[in-house]
Amino acid sequence: MLGFLIAITTLIPFGSFAYDEQAQTKVAYYGGQESSVGYDAGPVLSTREGKNRTTENNVPLSKFTEFLAADTGVSQVLQNAANGRAFEQQGLNYLQTVNSDVAGQVSIRPFTASGDLANFRVRLDALGTDNAGTVNLYDFKSSASAGFTPNQQVGYPLLNQFGGQVVGGNGGLAYPAGMVIPPTPVTVLRPGGF
Repeated sequence: MLGFLIAITTLIPFGSFAYDEQAQTKVAYYGGQESSVGYDAGPVLSTREGKNRTTENNVPLSKFTEFLAADTGVSQVLQNAANGRAFEQQGLNYLQTVNSDVAGQVSIRPFTASGDLANFRVRLDALGTDNAGTVNLYDFKSSASAGFTPNQQVGYPLLNQFGGQVVGGNGGLAYPAGMVIPPTPVTVLRPGGF
């Protein structure tokens, strides 16, 4: 899976290179701290000499992002990521008008046909509870052509048929870790869907 780094609203793909003018050396991004959104700010950068660096101290982030934005493929990835974040925020705002207890970026392990938990999780963009007390599962796709991850392709049908269990703390008090979600379809919201 391709990792991403969130740094001042810019996504920097795993394995990217930039030139550190101050150190007169090429640096390569190789990781960060995983979070609910991907990889957080504070990436570890490595020079060819193997020295660790952080963008805050040694690599001008503006130079790093300018370098990446000049690459057409990376530029499109950055634009798609920005569009996805903006669409997700619009979706969350909408869901708060039709659901209560809206929580974003909640991970759920689906149940399998045997009743066991699957050995993977899916991260839903939102959970919300409607007026009837039903927990609804949501995935936001910011374009008509946005596809599903391998875990979503397998996990969404399992959630629909067998339900799942919340993992992690992003569900807050409304959807705590360990809460069992009954069989529920995942509603996919795309532009024009709300």
